[in-house]
Amino acid sequence: MEDKYLLASKSLTGISIGDAFGESFFGEGSFVKSHIHQRIIPEGNLDFTDDTIMAIAVFRSLQKFGEIDQDFLAEEFTKNYYSDTNRGYGPSMHRYFREVKSDEHWKEVSYAKFEGQGSMGNGGAMRASVIGAYFL
Repeated sequence: MEDKYLLASKSLTGISIGDAFGESFFGEGSFVKSHIHQRIIPEGNLDFTDDTIMAIAVFRSLQKFGEIDQDFLAEEFTKNYYSDTNRGYGPSMHRYFREVKSDEHWKEVSYAKFEGQGSMGNGGAMRASVIGAYFL
């Protein structure tokens, strides 16, 4: 059986590539449709999104603690957000990070916004794959 860090790393690599590839298909509808139908990859950079940035933080928590340390994760999410705020974060996440930066506790801010359930976005599936690979 492969090492749990290696499996999680492979998962992270795969989702990062998929994230960047998928992000290249956002744009004007007819342009995107024509590229899909013609099987053309749009030119430009393959830039990954906030989903990859957050998955990296999950991986780091697993590396450091062997589990998800919520305080560490919240700290990493916030640090990474302020390293590059233009990775595709949604409006509620921009507000979340502003509130945390204003010294509000991450848990109170998160629970107030999402009733403790997370944002329910598709990025959660990306982060879950790293966890699943680690604990396989």
